[in-house]
Formats: sequence, C-alpha cells, structure tokens
Amino acid sequence: PLLHTLVSALQLWAKKRPNLPKGASLWICFFCNNQYRILEEGVQTGSDDLEATFKTRLLGIGSALILLDSCLTPFYITRVWCIFETFMT
Repeated sequence: PLLHTLVSALQLWAKKRPNLPKGASLWICFFCNNQYRILEEGVQTGSDDLEATFKTRLLGIGSALILLDSCLTPFYITRVWCIFETFMT
C-alpha cells in the first residue's frame, strides 16, 4: 500500500502540472540516503557528514514535494532531518 500511495500521489502531482518538463527528475531521499546504515556502522560524524553532503544537493533542488501520511498529525514534521530538508529546499 505504501508504494501504491507514493506512486498515486506523484501521478496526481504530475497530472496537475502540464508544464512539467519532459524528463524532469525526482529525488526521493529514502531511496537515496541510507541514514540507518550510517547509524548501524557507528560512524561518529555521520550526521555532520550528511548535513555537509546533502545541504548542497538540497539547495540545488530549488523546490520540494512533501507527501504526508496524515494532514492532522503528519509523522514527517516530527523528524528534525525532514524539517532540515524542507528548510534547505
């Protein structure tokens, strides 16, 4: 159900944007950033490295599409990293 929800939301978003350039890319952080791997490996500077690495990428994106699991109590806003991503884009 989660993947179906994600795909449906992205299709609806794209459908409402007829001027979206062909070949536009989407960067979905949970597919690209394995933040848990860094924690599991015990890298002491993992969070600092993530900030430095992704700050440049996030600034280059220019905009963000945020999908929430709930309008009233979204889990997204309870995570500091998610708020950082939103702030940077």
